[in-house]
Amino acid sequence: MSKDLVPVIYHDFIVYVSLKKKKTLDSHDMLELPVKELTLEQLSNLKIYHAVEGRNREAKFFDEDLDEHQPFPQLADALNLIDMSVGFNIEVKWSMQLKDGTLELDRSIDKNLYVDCILDVVLSKAGSRRIVFSCFDPDMCTMLRYKQNLYPVMFLTLGVTEK
Repeated sequence: MSKDLVPVIYHDFIVYVSLKKKKTLDSHDMLELPVKELTLEQLSNLKIYHAVEGRNREAKFFDEDLDEHQPFPQLADALNLIDMSVGFNIEVKWSMQLKDGTLELDRSIDKNLYVDCILDVVLSKAGSRRIVFSCFDPDMCTMLRYKQNLYPVMFLTLGVTEK
């Protein structure tokens, strides 16, 4: 979710951007930014690096001129542009508590508002498309299920066990 409450398609909570436009990067040239702190317009104008590049502080891909490699498509655009016969698994990202008690990322948005923004887009754009919602957060799964009854909701787990 962007800062201006637009559901976007992106896997991670953090984006890595460079403070300089050049082919090589020093370790201090990369900046980590939470997606939730940037508006859709800001996200659309960023030169984004792959998470591996950001963690290693080493740029490997220089393809920012290719439109199909631009990140942050809007969920609404994907629902509009992709053939209606293609189903969607919409994984709703929510910051989870880690083993050490910290959160993956501090959340500053209300869960109800977050779910409502996603459902507004899906319910207005999905048409007859097959959709399933999924999430690692059990409360988010419950909310998705109670707020709509058209699409199944799958609770995701890592499958880690001590057995």
